[in-house]
Amino acid sequence: MIDRHIIDSFAIKNSLSESDAIKIFCELEYFLENAVSGVEASPSMRVDNAWHHFILHTKDYSDYCRSKYAAFIHHVPLKSSIEPGKAKCQVFIEHFVQCKPEICH
Repeated sequence: MIDRHIIDSFAIKNSLSESDAIKIFCELEYFLENAVSGVEASPSMRVDNAWHHFILHTKDYSDYCRSKYAAFIHHVPLKSSIEPGKAKCQVFIEHFVQCKPEICH
């Protein structure tokens, strides 16, 4: 799970209830899980906003990615889209990190 202080600060910044913020971050984790497993998708606007918020906490985000996926998940917006909330993931396995068999193909 993503550290609680990230979720709480997102809730405050966006005037959300604690339960709504938790739900959005659960959706973000589901999106990232799918991205790592190779599913190409764009997150919803609210998930993309949560992802942006999480990424701004660079150390927390990097630590989370490395501990959960043994990889850093980069946020790569779609070039053809002007709409906010449209993005896709690219997973880059860093050489010094031992990768999980299910990530490396």
